[in-house]
Amino acid sequence: MQRLLDRLQADPAVVFAHAIERGEAATGEGGLLGHVMLVQALEELRFEA
Repeated sequence: MQRLLDRLQADPAVVFAHAIERGEAATGEGGLLGHVMLVQALEELRFEA
């Protein structure tokens, strides 16, 4: 389990996502179109939070 966690934490996409979640500047491949709060995403998908 620890090896899996280590691999995930080293994955560039996970590193990028964690930086975004912490509000830090992050550089990527340009695929991020914007940050959306979970509640907003659920509302847009018509789920109740």
